[in-house]
Amino acid sequence: MLPMIKTPYPDELFYSVISRYHNWSRNRLRDESMEKLFGKKNFSPLAGFPSRLSILASRINDDMITPIYLVNHTTFFPLFRPFIQNERANRLETLMSNNVQSNQIQTTMGHIEKRKKYLYFCPKCFDEDKVGFGEAYWHRTHQVFGVNVCPKHNVWLIESTIKHSTEKLVPLSRKIVDKGKDVFNSKPNKHLYYLISTGVHWILNNHPPTLDLEDIKSHYKTILQETNFMNYQEKIRFKELIPKIIEFFGEEFLMDMESNLDPKQRSSWIRGIFKKHVKPVHPIKHLILISFLKYTPKDYFELRPTSFKPFGEGPWLCLNPAAQHYLQPVIRDCRIKGNEKTGKPGGIFHCSCGFIYTRNGPDKTQSDKYRYSYVKSFGRVWEQKLMDSRLIENKSFRKLAKEFKMDRETLSKHFNRLVIQNNSTDEFQFQKENYRKEWFNLLTKFPEKTQTELRGIANAIFKWLYRNDKEWLTLHSPIKKRSHVPNNSDASLIAKDWNITDMEIVSQIPNIVKSIALENGKPKRITATAISDRLRYKQFLSRNKHHLPKTKKCLESVIENTEQFRIRRLMWVLMKMEENNEKFAKSKILAKASLKNQQLTKEMEELIESHL
Repeated sequence: MLPMIKTPYPDELFYSVISRYHNWSRNRLRDESMEKLFGKKNFSPLAGFPSRLSILASRINDDMITPIYLVNHTTFFPLFRPFIQNERANRLETLMSNNVQSNQIQTTMGHIEKRKKYLYFCPKCFDEDKVGFGEAYWHRTHQVFGVNVCPKHNVWLIESTIKHSTEKLVPLSRKIVDKGKDVFNSKPNKHLYYLISTGVHWILNNHPPTLDLEDIKSHYKTILQETNFMNYQEKIRFKELIPKIIEFFGEEFLMDMESNLDPKQRSSWIRGIFKKHVKPVHPIKHLILISFLKYTPKDYFELRPTSFKPFGEGPWLCLNPAAQHYLQPVIRDCRIKGNEKTGKPGGIFHCSCGFIYTRNGPDKTQSDKYRYSYVKSFGRVWEQKLMDSRLIENKSFRKLAKEFKMDRETLSKHFNRLVIQNNSTDEFQFQKENYRKEWFNLLTKFPEKTQTELRGIANAIFKWLYRNDKEWLTLHSPIKKRSHVPNNSDASLIAKDWNITDMEIVSQIPNIVKSIALENGKPKRITATAISDRLRYKQFLSRNKHHLPKTKKCLESVIENTEQFRIRRLMWVLMKMEENNEKFAKSKILAKASLKNQQLTKEMEELIESHL
């Protein structure tokens, strides 16, 4: 046992441990200390990856200090271990414990270690260590290539005059601190350097699990899917990813880390990570990618990789409201297709009931599984249920719309389509004769009106005939009249009357606005269309606004945008609830005002809060 060699301090560099021994032992020569520590005079171990640690451990007066302890607490090995194959990591541990040459360790590492030329220190750590331990020491994290900021104090590290080599054994002292050089102080983006330093320090001192190279790729792919840098076919969008990394870190920072990237190059360290036969890369490069993806090393190593399933695990829900298994997980056939423009996945879900729907993915929330983007086929169950409900049960489209989760007009359109497909049915013939008769009655009642005017009176009749009996409708509609082009005298007369017409329209607008504002006792949005519908000069207003400057200005001052109308409707609801002594509850107010939470503005929130 060597009484002068002490247990390593927290995060102490291996070089610092033997330098402190050399200083306290009062050995005159370096070789003398090396022989006592390692049993070999001219031994020159690598500062970050030494060997013969089993000999050193046996000479430290502490049973807790084993070769593995020294490997994990005084060398750079814990930083590299998570990113190299397990077999290689175990071999390195063995080599560092035994009597081997330094070049064997470098070869096993894959020559990916990078070393600083000089040793570095943090002036604040120096002062704290002197107080806490009675002496200062070289911190392991400070000597890692790429660490330029102290992870504990967030200050730039100072470069010493001591070379990063075991040729000389020099402990950290006040004399060395006084001669130190502040080489990093002028660099911008200190926060980026600090980000890397804290990542290095965490890995060195927390010993995360070793990942196989395939596991490393799986971890990254899971995150790249979340951030949309990988498509549904697991192809990484390097053309988007690389420029974003350069933009995030800046070229100067990447050069300092020897991690340059060029979007035009087909080969780079970041592409190399994802190659089939991948070689290990320096941990600093991994930390650059992990930090860019907004993960901490802790989050990265705790991640549970998942295969790309944009719609989760099957079976999936049937969204056919006409089926007995509605909203039950019965669909086992989901085909994934990609959108070439967005690169996002789309799913086509085939149910046994014939209902086929698509959904744009990926699903991000639980509620996404209850939606579809488009129905490709409603299927026999849905169609039969619609026909039976209408023809046999004689249900109204209003009631059916609620049952089939569809608006009345669309549902009516599908019903008519099905009727046409089976146009021999009595229902279709009955409807056709009924609509023809009603159209004839309109022609008789309003012989002077145009087709457009008749359509305005009976839009539903016109639409049905247009879709299902267009030829008959064309033969039995008013002939289009040629528009009257006024002669010069007419034109001059109208021109003379524009100013009078303008004033007359302006005088009507205030009363019209009042009538619209609370039509049928409820708020209605005040729009230019709603106002013009009630004016005597509707034709003039729609075609000749440029002749009516006062009208135009007046309209602009009274019409409401969506937000203004919602606020007015909300105020009306609150007033009515107050008049009726109703209990105020946010959900009730929103329902009465036909509002959703996401539509609320700050002003609306304040209005509601003032009544709760």
